Amino acid sequence: MPCMPNLASSPSPGYSRARRLALPVALPRGEILTNAFVLWPLAELAPSLRHPLDGRTLGQLWQGYDKASQRLSPIPFHWEACELQHP
Repeated sequence: MPCMPNLASSPSPGYSRARRLALPVALPRGEILTNAFVLWPLAELAPSLRHPLDGRTLGQLWQGYDKASQRLSPIPFHWEACELQHP
């Protein structure tokens, strides 16, 4: 079972619009440092990875983050593997 529809064979207006708006891309995105919902999962996945502009690791950034500034709570999540299709 494929994970995503084959967008190349049935493009939607939203898909083509998203492709037009994708450039230019600013990396790393500034929200890594300001949004807990971005930083927390990154810090869990790669705590020793250094932010290229800030220089601190993601673990250090999360440790120093003001967690009272944004209320977060984990939600139950179940992942089912699926077959990916190459276009």
